[in-house]
Amino acid sequence: MSLPRMPRYLDAQTQRVPYYLGALADVLEANAIAKATADLTLTASFQDVAGATLTLAQKGNYLIWAVFDCEGNSNDTETEGRLDVAGVAQAALAYFRPQGASTSRATVAQMWRITTTSENTVIKLQARTTSAAGTFKVRQQTQIMSMGVG
Repeated sequence: MSLPRMPRYLDAQTQRVPYYLGALADVLEANAIAKATADLTLTASFQDVAGATLTLAQKGNYLIWAVFDCEGNSNDTETEGRLDVAGVAQAALAYFRPQGASTSRATVAQMWRITTTSENTVIKLQARTTSAAGTFKVRQQTQIMSMGVG
């Protein structure tokens, strides 16, 4: 979901948009949040988290925050969450390891700083489990947020 475009006001004398208003509008347009649309039962391969996808309309620098709502029931394995930028997996991972054999749940965060070189770059969250032991899910409260930075 993208924030609404800020109206651009013209300076009465110069008929130009004052710099500070134009810059603020650009920053607001670069911010967006998306939330997972369904729970995802994990496998050993990375899968897209449905709904946790954003399209970055402008090229430039971004901070990306992700919060994975993780659930699992085996302390012999863990959940890994990552960011995919236009088909390229980013190195930093979010990790969740349950404590004990009963079902555990936690929100796990990770942040990335990325630079896009083209407009309309698609970014998305992906997750997997590290083994077949137990049942692991990424729940519907999983979210991704982007913020344009200089």
